[in-house]
Amino acid sequence: MSPVRVGLAAAAIAAMGWTTVSALDRVTIPASLQSSGIVREQHPGPDSLRVASLLIALDKGDPLICEVFADRMGNSWWGRASRIGDFGDAAANQRAAQDSLSGRIEHAGTIQLLTASLSHGNPCVRRVAARWLGRSSVATSRLTGLLDDPSATVREAAAYAIGSGEKRQTRVALEAMLARRGGAEAAMAAWALAEEDDSASVPALQRALRHADAPVRRAAAYALGEIADLRALDALSAALRDADAEVRYASAHAIGELDDLEHPPAALLEACRSSDRKLARIAAMTVAELHDPATLDVLIALADMDDRDVRVHVAEALGEIGSLKANAPLLRMLQDQDAEVRRAAAEALGELRENGSRD
Repeated sequence: MSPVRVGLAAAAIAAMGWTTVSALDRVTIPASLQSSGIVREQHPGPDSLRVASLLIALDKGDPLICEVFADRMGNSWWGRASRIGDFGDAAANQRAAQDSLSGRIEHAGTIQLLTASLSHGNPCVRRVAARWLGRSSVATSRLTGLLDDPSATVREAAAYAIGSGEKRQTRVALEAMLARRGGAEAAMAAWALAEEDDSASVPALQRALRHADAPVRRAAAYALGEIADLRALDALSAALRDADAEVRYASAHAIGELDDLEHPPAALLEACRSSDRKLARIAAMTVAELHDPATLDVLIALADMDDRDVRVHVAEALGEIGSLKANAPLLRMLQDQDAEVRRAAAEALGELRENGSRD
């Protein structure tokens, strides 16, 4: 962190107006901030001093720590409030300080600081700020307006903030961003639409599967899987032949997430035989989990696939389908080197004998 940036942060915080700082629950604060005499008032979420000091620490510290912090924000178990699982000599005030980070930010000065941080040069710090901002009391209209900011960096961060806070009434603006922009911005808009989980976005996301940028197509496939609307099946099936491997993987996985899918599309069955091992694995897992009797021959062929998880799922599917044609491959699977595969095969054979053939 440059001296200029630290000074700007201190000046911005000083303008926000606090009256006391408790030494008990203060996080480690750079000297430039401590010497400013800034004091803190109580808010439901972390105050501006805590937010600013953390953003500065994350910017100047180990990048891995920043990424872990960003991923963990807001994730905690209720029992932690009772210090269950803490070491006996852990400082109680640190738990209180950590718990405050999950509160909803309502203070206008803190929201202003987070908004300004959407243009931060460190992408991890920017992500932390955007996530906090999205979960704050910031007006949805304010975030929507930032989707048209002159800076592509700010536009991307604003879309992330919207998705992090699952802000409603932003679908149209996000869809417009998805259609007009490219690269990281459009991909983030697709991710935010996935977080909103509104089936009305399916047509826009289907169109995005034909976007010129592969990361956007990949994000659109992911979003369609998260929304899980069966209307996306044809578009996702077509995307299994995309020129970009990651788009193919995302599309195969998304097909498996669709609600009420009973029969795998032909393109997914074809993907099971792909020379791309990762695509074949994802497709095979999806086909096996459907337990569709019409895929019996495909499943029998997959019983010898060199992937333990696929073989387990295939054995379970064969037992559920209950055809005598599955008897021979299941007997072979009893000799599998993997114990879990042998268990699944034995249980499937038990189902065949107990329920009889369904041929």
